[in-house]
Amino acid sequence: MLDAGLASRVLTEFIREEVTKVGPERVAVGPSGGIGSPPAAAPAARALGSRNVTALAMPNRTSGPERLRHAREVTEQLNLEVRTIEIAPMIDAYLRHDEPDADAVRRGNETARERMAVLHHDSAEPRALVLETGNEIIEKTPSADLWAGQSDEGDRLLFFLVDRRYRRDECVAPGFAPARADTVRARVQGSPFTRRLPVIAKLSHRTIDRDFRHARDWGT
Repeated sequence: MLDAGLASRVLTEFIREEVTKVGPERVAVGPSGGIGSPPAAAPAARALGSRNVTALAMPNRTSGPERLRHAREVTEQLNLEVRTIEIAPMIDAYLRHDEPDADAVRRGNETARERMAVLHHDSAEPRALVLETGNEIIEKTPSADLWAGQSDEGDRLLFFLVDRRYRRDECVAPGFAPARADTVRARVQGSPFTRRLPVIAKLSHRTIDRDFRHARDWGT
């Protein structure tokens, strides 16, 4: 079971240490109203002070009112500066130019990338680091808010395959259809590029991410 107090202290010190190493005094976070926002924004406010945490809300046309309300509650409780940028026009413009008939998955991919692009662009002026978030295990269903009804936990097979490291036959035994188990397993195996930095070909004696790291990693 997660020790909430310990996790809070670890996250607070982690943010303070990493931001201090890089140099900026501010961070920017996108409060989506999902379950990843509070565990990121709260320790950031404790580590750096609320005035040094900028919250950028980026609702889409499909964003539900509950998510927007939850995002406001988080920022108000933490006394964060909030800016709102509607991203629907940007997504519509891109898809109208190239993919007018894009399905929900492709629209969702563009939504996620547009939010990250806006967050990085907006954080550059105040020289803030972007604080990215993930899901914590609580009662609210995790979702990236990519389309109406979209959920990150719609398929429990991922839990068995990734967290429990089940083999195919172990996934089928609890009642999952063999075809479904094969499909999900193939998707996980075929998408490692989404879970790690790009692999860099080594063509010189000093290759980034191989034998050369940023100076802050040397403690200087």
